[in-house]
Amino acid sequence: MAAEQGEARAQLNLRDCYEYGYGVDKDPGQALTWLQLAAAQGYALAQLELGFFYRRGDAGEKNKKQAAYWFRKAAEQGDENAQHALGFCYQMGSGVEQNLEKAFCWYRKAAEQGHSMCQASLGTMYEFGEGVERDQKQAEFWYQKAAEQDNADARYLLGERFYLGQGVDPDDSIAAYWYRSAAELGDQLSQLRLSELYEAGRGVRKSEADAWKWFHLEAKKGDSVL
Repeated sequence: MAAEQGEARAQLNLRDCYEYGYGVDKDPGQALTWLQLAAAQGYALAQLELGFFYRRGDAGEKNKKQAAYWFRKAAEQGDENAQHALGFCYQMGSGVEQNLEKAFCWYRKAAEQGHSMCQASLGTMYEFGEGVERDQKQAEFWYQKAAEQDNADARYLLGERFYLGQGVDPDDSIAAYWYRSAAELGDQLSQLRLSELYEAGRGVRKSEADAWKWFHLEAKKGDSVL
């Protein structure tokens, strides 16, 4: 069959069969074997998946160094999800020595390809000077990029900037706009902030009903910030 003849995509598909039990008994060891064969041929998706395989410890103990190794292999081929994963490794010191400058570099590569989580991460790094010189304009630029892709974290962070006056003049009405847009995506912190704004009548018309509505949505999820 194609997998035995060395076809990388077929090897990755066979790995799925063994991992999830599609037509065969589940076998994490066989899944790893076929995934390694596909990754060794330079197939970026297999390299990315192998990184996650090691990070999760699907076939035994977790191996963060091997995870970072395979994320790098895929990231160097331009895979944006691998670039995000490798950036996270450098940010957290997972499998590699912590290096915020390298984290920033890999996040930026993915962000420039449109990866919304990396765009939001770049915003935070620019805002607080993590791995790069602080630049509030760049922070807002990348938050906006992520927010345009419905990234709830970026929308919440934009709300925070205008609510607290972080790098911009405080503006409760703009803060309320961003909190609402994130809250409607289910972001709990934004739901709580929006409840506070309605209760105080800041940036929105004071409304106990709306304050309770957003507080109740947040509280139902059992958020630990309460």
